[in-house]
Amino acid sequence: MSKKIVLAFGTRPEATKMAPVYAALARTPGLSPLILSTGQQRQMLDGALAVFGLTPDRDLNVMTDRQTLADLTARIVPQAGRTLREMGADMVLVHGDTATSFCVALSAFYEGIPVGHVEAGLRSGSLSEPFPEEANRRLTGVLSTLDFAPTAGSKANLLREGKAPGGVVVTGQTAVDAVREVAGRVPLRPEWRARVEAGQRLVTVTMHRRENQPVMREMAQALGRVAARFPDTHFIYPVHLSPAVQ
Repeated sequence: MSKKIVLAFGTRPEATKMAPVYAALARTPGLSPLILSTGQQRQMLDGALAVFGLTPDRDLNVMTDRQTLADLTARIVPQAGRTLREMGADMVLVHGDTATSFCVALSAFYEGIPVGHVEAGLRSGSLSEPFPEEANRRLTGVLSTLDFAPTAGSKANLLREGKAPGGVVVTGQTAVDAVREVAGRVPLRPEWRARVEAGQRLVTVTMHRRENQPVMREMAQALGRVAARFPDTHFIYPVHLSPAVQ
């Protein structure tokens, strides 16, 4: 009987970086990947899922307007535990440093289900930078059975924290796999393609983290100066839906 591997995520970055993992598991005999979505970022998550042709097997739909981190935790933990039992999960994979990752890992731990942590081992050394992500990834690391580190440096961080060497694997960054998958099949907008055909260069810029917000105005002004200096370069800035970023 195939082992059921539940990939749990709820944000756009998680979906993007876990899509290649799902595809790899689907190609592996004896493993059946399932998707548990928390819906932590409803609108942005759905867009990422559509790009990769993924549909959640279960969706907790926890997003509410302006909910606090405590509210989010209180909604995810009990629902995730109950849902993982119903799905018959043999293992749960979580990603990175979101509230979804920590909360689902905690739920799986309570249910006695092994946890695998994708993009494990990133550390800043300060619980407030970034907040709350540094705490989320450290806490998830305490609960995980297997850790999939993107770099040798990330693995070294985990080993210094006492993780067993046999449970830590360096895999590379799955975001690179995701970019390679979509680069050849997601078309440019016509106005962007026209610029490329005219010999212009395209540069994608994005910034939205809480710790970046105090400098975003200055960054935008700097980009404007660079764009004026290099008229053959066109800057594309996908703006996050956060009201503060907007």
